[in-house]
Amino acid sequence: MIKRPPFKLAMIGVSLVFAGLAAQYLKPTEVSAVVKADFVLDELVPTEFGEWYEDQYIKAIQPLEQSTLADKIYNQSLSRSYRNADGDLIMLVIAYGRHQSDNLQLHLPETCYAANGFKVGNPSVERLSIIKNGEAVLPAKRLYTTNGPRSEPVTYWTRVGDDIPTSQAERQIGKLLYGLSGRIPDGILVRISSFGDLDNKSFEVHDAFIQELLAVLPDESLPLFLGKLSNTQEI
Repeated sequence: MIKRPPFKLAMIGVSLVFAGLAAQYLKPTEVSAVVKADFVLDELVPTEFGEWYEDQYIKAIQPLEQSTLADKIYNQSLSRSYRNADGDLIMLVIAYGRHQSDNLQLHLPETCYAANGFKVGNPSVERLSIIKNGEAVLPAKRLYTTNGPRSEPVTYWTRVGDDIPTSQAERQIGKLLYGLSGRIPDGILVRISSFGDLDNKSFEVHDAFIQELLAVLPDESLPLFLGKLSNTQEI
């Protein structure tokens, strides 16, 4: 049997007590959204920009099936496919939730792809250069997904409150810090995927699409997608 030092045992006990008290007495009550609630995703995201135009015949894997729970989690969602002059196809899914609590939180692509019969592997974090009047770095998650003969590389990021977490631990810590201040953060999931080989070339197309999309969005809407990253001098 492993014996823990008394100090470590005491710290664990204090942490558990604090967590219990926080859960009971510090329940967040105030919704803290980074943007006003009157935006419309369908209007905000253009159907045509740069070399990309909408392809209405290709449908993307949805973040969550339509249900009463989905209506509670997501206040707005957008699913759209785009092609460029080279024939590259990009599937874009955006899901926005105004209340990111423990019961209502964004469903990540790892979950929704697995629920649709896909194998999900090789997760990694890539720091993307996003350019708009300068340069900034966006931490995004990469996934390789397969379902029989169908291969679908995925790039996505989430914003919870002001932050862009890259792990479940970061998301939970962020929500805890908001909760301690009595606030409930909003959140958004932005997912880009395509058909084809699971290689760097596919992700290069993803990155080009992300740069062009962010470049055409109105400046005042950037906090919706990027949180505090949009407030730097680099964006």
